[in-house]
Amino acid sequence: MNYFKIKPSTDPEIVGKPSFQSIEMVEGYDYGAADSIYHWQNSKLEPNLKSVLILDEAKLTDLISCVPASGGQIISKRFLSVLECFNIMSYAYAEAELVHKKKKYSDYVFFYLKCSLNDEEVEFDESIYVRQEFDANWNILEKDRLNIRSFREVKEIAIKNKPPVLKKLLLKSDFTYDVFKIPFISGIVVTEPVKVLSEKEGIKGVNFEPLPNIQRK
Repeated sequence: MNYFKIKPSTDPEIVGKPSFQSIEMVEGYDYGAADSIYHWQNSKLEPNLKSVLILDEAKLTDLISCVPASGGQIISKRFLSVLECFNIMSYAYAEAELVHKKKKYSDYVFFYLKCSLNDEEVEFDESIYVRQEFDANWNILEKDRLNIRSFREVKEIAIKNKPPVLKKLLLKSDFTYDVFKIPFISGIVVTEPVKVLSEKEGIKGVNFEPLPNIQRK
């Protein structure tokens, strides 16, 4: 099985000229509110994304790159319907409203996963984490392989030193999720069938970045 991370496209022909399609919410949005895009996770509330301001130079696509939005992805309901054809790790979504050139678009959601991989889903004995260092010329040197047996150990090493580098993460043979996330790796991971159907359905604005270091036994 091949795995990919979904990322917003940066092709100006697809998404327009800006580096991001959205860099702020509409004027008057309360960033300090408990359900705001900055605080919803700590408050354990449904996020308020009903006023996402899209830059005039940007184009609307099925995946929106939005600077303030963290912890999930702004996607079209069309893209959501594609994802829901597959086995998704525990997830939720909130209605999102986009404002582009003074026109409102309500056919979007803020999609987020409520959990990530746990230790029981990974073959740590056959996974590979390594330590890297820089030499005097700032070249990356790969050092020793780390004896990691849990995601908790990854976190402990990252706190004490530099985060370990993942070379191979082996999922167990009975792992069945097609849409999921991995601790300490940003973004949403999908299987190749998700990529294939998304492309078949003409989903726009999505790059599928290959993750050869994620494998299933």
